[in-house]
Amino acid sequence: MSSQLTNLVPVMTSSNYLAWKDAITAYLKSQGVWRICAGTDKRPADARSTSTSAAVIERAALQSAWDNRNNQAEGYILLWLSPQCLQAVASKTTAFNIWTELSTVFGVQGPSQIYADFKQATSHRCGGVGWV
Repeated sequence: MSSQLTNLVPVMTSSNYLAWKDAITAYLKSQGVWRICAGTDKRPADARSTSTSAAVIERAALQSAWDNRNNQAEGYILLWLSPQCLQAVASKTTAFNIWTELSTVFGVQGPSQIYADFKQATSHRCGGVGWV
């Protein structure tokens, strides 16, 4: 596994979705698979039955390449989910569906996220400033 991913992307838990999302998004972009997760790079459709055999072979190659990139994106996401979060997306079959489900389930501002944000905000200190 890439040391970049290990060092820069935290394991996602139910309380750190927003920080995890920013880090994993940057990583997925750097690996060239973000558009699959975002849903803008869709799997090529099957060739029409009236297509030539060369067109069918070309379309199958495009689909295979997309499937490989989708599997790569899924792997990056799934490897960095806690067991609880992994369970929430177990039935999803594409990187886009996994990404959408994580956003739906964990992207809402719940009590744990509000508390985590509050704790982070109150832990910051202003150094060198003469606050009265």
